[in-house]
Amino acid sequence: MHVHGVFPYLYVPYDGTLPWDRYLRQFASSLDKAINVAQGYGQSNLQHVYKIVLVTGRYRIKY
Repeated sequence: MHVHGVFPYLYVPYDGTLPWDRYLRQFASSLDKAINVAQGYGQSNLQHVYKIVLVTGRYRIKY
Protein backbone atom coordinates (compact mmCIF):
# COMPACT_ATOMS: atom_id res chain seq x y z
CA MET A 1 0.00 0.00 0.00
CA HIS A 2 1.19 3.54 -0.73
CA VAL A 3 0.06 6.30 1.62
CA HIS A 4 0.22 9.72 -0.03
CA GLY A 5 -0.18 12.99 1.83
CA VAL A 6 1.20 11.90 5.19
CA PHE A 7 4.79 11.20 4.25
CA PRO A 8 6.27 11.15 0.74
CA TYR A 9 6.18 7.33 0.71
CA LEU A 10 5.01 4.95 3.39
CA TYR A 11 4.66 1.28 2.54
CA VAL A 12 2.81 -1.00 4.95
CA PRO A 13 2.47 -4.78 4.57
CA TYR A 14 -1.02 -6.04 3.72
CA ASP A 15 -1.70 -9.74 4.23
CA GLY A 16 -5.09 -9.89 2.53
CA THR A 17 -7.05 -11.00 5.61
CA LEU A 18 -9.60 -8.17 5.26
CA PRO A 19 -11.19 -6.90 2.05
CA TRP A 20 -8.69 -4.38 0.70
CA ASP A 21 -11.14 -1.43 0.52
CA ARG A 22 -12.17 -1.90 4.15
CA TYR A 23 -8.54 -2.31 5.22
CA LEU A 24 -7.49 0.92 3.49
CA ARG A 25 -10.33 2.91 5.09
CA GLN A 26 -9.56 1.51 8.55
CA PHE A 27 -5.83 2.08 8.18
CA ALA A 28 -6.27 5.70 7.02
CA SER A 29 -8.72 6.41 9.84
CA SER A 30 -6.39 4.89 12.45
CA LEU A 31 -3.43 6.84 11.11
CA ASP A 32 -5.42 10.11 11.20
CA LYS A 33 -6.44 9.42 14.81
CA ALA A 34 -2.87 8.58 15.85
CA ILE A 35 -1.52 11.78 14.30
CA ASN A 36 -4.22 13.86 15.98
CA VAL A 37 -3.44 12.29 19.38
CA ALA A 38 0.31 12.80 18.87
CA GLN A 39 -0.32 16.48 18.10
CA GLY A 40 -2.45 16.90 21.22
CA TYR A 41 -5.80 16.97 19.42
CA GLY A 42 -7.19 13.61 20.52
CA GLN A 43 -10.84 14.57 19.96
CA SER A 44 -10.21 16.14 16.54
CA ASN A 45 -11.44 14.65 13.27
CA LEU A 46 -8.79 16.51 11.27
CA GLN A 47 -7.85 14.49 8.19
CA HIS A 48 -4.15 13.99 7.46
CA VAL A 49 -4.37 11.11 4.99
CA TYR A 50 -5.86 12.32 1.71
CA LYS A 51 -5.12 9.35 -0.50
CA ILE A 52 -4.27 5.73 0.16
CA VAL A 53 -3.68 3.16 -2.58
CA LEU A 54 -3.04 -0.57 -2.57
CA VAL A 55 0.10 -1.39 -4.58
CA THR A 56 2.00 -4.57 -5.33
CA GLY A 57 5.70 -5.13 -5.56
CA ARG A 58 8.63 -7.14 -4.36
CA TYR A 59 11.04 -6.32 -1.62
CA ARG A 60 14.62 -6.73 -2.79
CA ILE A 61 17.89 -5.88 -1.13
CA LYS A 62 20.76 -5.05 -3.46
CA TYR A 63 24.32 -5.37 -2.26
